[in-house]
Amino acid sequence: MRYYFSIKIYEYSFLTIVISAAGKLPKNNRISWRGDSGLSDGINDTNFFKAGLVGGYYDAGDNTKFHFPMSFAMTMLSWSVIEYDQKYRSNGVRPHSGTHQMCTDYLLLTFNSSATKIDSIYSQVGGSQNGSRIPDDHTCWMRPEDMDYKRPVQIANAGSDLAGEMAATLAAASIVFRDNDAYSKKLIKGAETLFAFARDPGRRRRYSVGNSFIEPYYNSCGYYDEYMWGAAWLYYATDNNTYISIHLLIRSICGGITPPSRTRELGSSRTQALGFSWR
Repeated sequence: MRYYFSIKIYEYSFLTIVISAAGKLPKNNRISWRGDSGLSDGINDTNFFKAGLVGGYYDAGDNTKFHFPMSFAMTMLSWSVIEYDQKYRSNGVRPHSGTHQMCTDYLLLTFNSSATKIDSIYSQVGGSQNGSRIPDDHTCWMRPEDMDYKRPVQIANAGSDLAGEMAATLAAASIVFRDNDAYSKKLIKGAETLFAFARDPGRRRRYSVGNSFIEPYYNSCGYYDEYMWGAAWLYYATDNNTYISIHLLIRSICGGITPPSRTRELGSSRTQALGFSWR
């Protein structure tokens, strides 16, 4: 009985992600009362792709797309798939099918993912400023399908926290998608580009500072934790020792969380730095 309820809890929790999907929804969409939305997001605001910033997931009860918490949520989902893949499979559940890719495809639109060096990242779509009296995501509480107000796009020219978190997301997802070699490599390339941005000495600032659309809602207090988080997941995805060296350097200064154990794959000598597990 306990196991039955654990599966049900997972299914219901997973639906909270599906319910929040933005953009063009798949034909097999499981939420009958949700339809396509936000199809003009970023169309006239972005420089990288003609697709604009359509897709991804809305946050909480409003229609804002906050890229920082969206990225963290998807990294955690990837982690659960990596750690419990066989249990998911044995119960006929593949949570990354479609759900992961709706997020990773979207994040690849938020920076020039075809480049190896970037100078900006789109950090948010929609939102509201405190005290706002114009139509926006907080003065107009409505179904995303009915949005008819302007949705501003925020861009960050610096932000090691945002870039490090997004790098972790793409790196973790690249492991989930290893059965799709081309897509997995695309995610790794994007993660490495983002992490290089995060480590650029001229861009080592918090992405939220001074931005009235972000700071009151998802303010960041630092970026060293994202350095550790992003570097650890990149090491996990690539086996490149440069990343674990960065992780250990930052960890020696301030400590932190690391991805799950790779004892079965790498042996104990290489898992001392990656010793955290769900278990």
